[in-house]
Amino acid sequence: MQNPMLRSVFRILIFSALIGNAALSIVRAISNSVASTGGIDFHAYWRGGLLFRQQIDPWNGTMDSVAVDVPVTHLIGSQTEVVPVPPFGYVERLGITAPLELVVMGLTWFSWDVAKVVWLAFNLVAWGVAPYLVVRLGRQYGIHLSTSGAWIVGLLFWGMLASRVVIGNGQSTIIVVSLMLGAMLLGESSSRRNRIAGGLLLGFALSKPTIALAALPILGLRRRFDVIVIGLSVQLLGVIAAAAISRSNPFSILHGYLRVLQHHGGIDNVMNVAQSPLTLNQSRIGLTLVAIGTLTILVLLRHSLIGRIQETTGNGKYDFDLFALIAIWSLLATYHWFYDAVLVIPVLVIGVAWLEKRPWPPEDSTGWFGSALVAICLAIPLIPGNILTPILPSYWSINWEVVLTASYTVVLLVLIVVISLRLRHYYA
Repeated sequence: MQNPMLRSVFRILIFSALIGNAALSIVRAISNSVASTGGIDFHAYWRGGLLFRQQIDPWNGTMDSVAVDVPVTHLIGSQTEVVPVPPFGYVERLGITAPLELVVMGLTWFSWDVAKVVWLAFNLVAWGVAPYLVVRLGRQYGIHLSTSGAWIVGLLFWGMLASRVVIGNGQSTIIVVSLMLGAMLLGESSSRRNRIAGGLLLGFALSKPTIALAALPILGLRRRFDVIVIGLSVQLLGVIAAAAISRSNPFSILHGYLRVLQHHGGIDNVMNVAQSPLTLNQSRIGLTLVAIGTLTILVLLRHSLIGRIQETTGNGKYDFDLFALIAIWSLLATYHWFYDAVLVIPVLVIGVAWLEKRPWPPEDSTGWFGSALVAICLAIPLIPGNILTPILPSYWSINWEVVLTASYTVVLLVLIVVISLRLRHYYA
């Protein structure tokens, strides 16, 4: 039997802890971003924009270490006499495609210090709206959260280690995740105008394809082909525009994309345990985990397709779970740094929805085990490395991001399948 008072006390404690952690995370992220060593990933985008302004292809240009001609004049901020050098010997390669880089080119009319603050503002807005978008998307796909549950999703996301690293480094990952979620949400609209807007958002989200590709299979399953076509068209137009600005040709831009992808695929200690397929040096363990992930996706896809055949409404009740699974699979199978773990945001919705429907306290050992497993999976992304490293073996301490994320991902693969196939009625 549920104990309402105990449940209320427990919820207050959870909220207090999550609010405190999220507040500290936000402060830490902002302070890291505005520090002299902050924004190192955005610096690569900004420098690429400077090359664009000088009619140089920034993808091949950064790969060839082409220098930016100085001085550079800005509309806001002092003239750049020397392009700032990123800290820690960071080697810059442009990790986004043309549509988003063309937006960043506009920020090169601001000096580095001003542009970094503007980009931080963009990131903070995306950080704030992403939980709202994913909760709305979950509701659209049949997973309903209470108001407090929606806030818990937000607090978990804002408190994630990966989230604050994205903000501190000036990465584009959270912006891309928000664009992707917005595209999927607008794609559900019956309004043609909204679906066109969704396609445009998808086009910009695909500027970081290892993140946004998770949306394409779901949009395809739900027959949102117009959104997909518009999104891909935005990417194509971006390539053409980039070629025109840099006085090259579209094939040269695509070749630059490939060079950057090959470079990233060869970097050691990337997040995915299988390494990149481009390096051809995958480990057996990594390939096994990718195979497990692929199998779980196929199992869930089978149930989704059977549901579509048997139900005339075609609601696709497994679509949100499938979206989460594909997102996690991509973390294992493709190139990512550990901060790309913000892509697990749909899992937060699934986990919180499941916990909300459980009696509290749990009525038996199975209930305790299931609730504890879900809670641990939701809490793991909040743990900072300086807490883990003293208790991990030396090798794991050095590579704790990889170990943490890979372990977390494998647990989630199993967890989502269990929730989807065995416990779906708890949040239907």
